[in-house]
Amino acid sequence: MGNGTIRYCYSTATINAYVDGEAAVGGLVGTVNGYAIITDCAFAGSINKGYADTKGVGGLVGKNAENASILFQNCYVAGTHTAIFDDAISGGSTEGVEVTNTFYLNTITDHNSNGATAVSASDFAWGKVCYQLNDGHKTWRQTLGTDQLPVLDDSHEIVYCHVNSETSQTKYANSQDGATKSSSNNLRHTNSAIKQSQISPHVTVAL
Repeated sequence: MGNGTIRYCYSTATINAYVDGEAAVGGLVGTVNGYAIITDCAFAGSINKGYADTKGVGGLVGKNAENASILFQNCYVAGTHTAIFDDAISGGSTEGVEVTNTFYLNTITDHNSNGATAVSASDFAWGKVCYQLNDGHKTWRQTLGTDQLPVLDDSHEIVYCHVNSETSQTKYANSQDGATKSSSNNLRHTNSAIKQSQISPHVTVAL
């Protein structure tokens, strides 16, 4: 990829990287050679590699080439992976990489998060990540109790945040008053791998 923007791209692909040595394997993009903006995107599939020394593996971008620049914003990486990532978000050089409001599942093994925030499966499931991804907008949706991850599908519900003024307890819900379909932070969640069958793929790429 040279100069360009990827927006509203959501992938649940399975990627097998059988490369002995330097590779360029990412959930959405192999290599960035110019200036790229990746916004409101997610990879929730799996990346597997056949060699222990495979390098150039990232959750969204496999390799950021020398003198290239990437801006990631409002993105996440989840899914199940056997590969050890160079970086949870972007492999290759860390120079020229800017990450804002971007998250990755904390079970992903990586060497560098490049400024992304590690979160648990529980943080995804109860709506916290979805709410934070939107950052005041309504791009990401999640029907709580059904969707384990945020989706780019406006047939799903909006997540709202509610804070109890007396107890300071935070609750995320699919209603503005917080009365129904809610998920509070005192509920117990397992940190198990998120099933891909529970993910609704919705992909749009703008270049």
